[in-house]
Amino acid sequence: MDKVVFDTVSFDNGDYYEGEVLNRIPHGEGTMFYANNETLTCKWIYGSPVKGPRDERIVNMDSEYTPSVVSGGHTFVVGFGYDNNFIADAFSINRYIQGIRFYRDKCVLFVVGHSIYEDGSKWELDSDGEHIFIYTGRGQKGNQEWDRENTFLKHSAGKTVALFVWRKKAEYVFHGLVTVKRIETAIEKDKTGTDRQVFKFILKRI
Repeated sequence: MDKVVFDTVSFDNGDYYEGEVLNRIPHGEGTMFYANNETLTCKWIYGSPVKGPRDERIVNMDSEYTPSVVSGGHTFVVGFGYDNNFIADAFSINRYIQGIRFYRDKCVLFVVGHSIYEDGSKWELDSDGEHIFIYTGRGQKGNQEWDRENTFLKHSAGKTVALFVWRKKAEYVFHGLVTVKRIETAIEKDKTGTDRQVFKFILKRI
């Protein structure tokens, strides 16, 4: 069985790392020394910096998902927090943190204002016993429409869709890769207090 050891690892771009590694990959406590003279000391998971605490309840909620995903050379682990710039760079999306952001066949769903870390109610049980996350489509005023973002998510089967949920300032927790199980509609009030129709994307982990 492979063990975590302390080592120094040099990279072709001039960066080097000192700290705990697993198979020559930063994994544990350590410091990355970048070629531009910047440094980053933190915990590392399979080569990616962890910028937030692990949420064991979310991680252990069910095992029907891929626990990690690699994008842009960085590994995202379910239950760990990452800042928006790190996410944007890895998925090649802009840094505007809200809603559905996609680039080519990769999509990131940002969720804010949910109480999942207060009562855990947002991962729900579907009628067939599967854990689901109900994601409201894009559009804050008036009836939601099939714009580019909502349409992308509607036809996202077979593409990379990553779900991140805001927990605190500058931290979004990775909840795994998801796919659309089905789409429903509902009547809710928009930001002006007017009733309107919204899309409810019923997501499940891959």
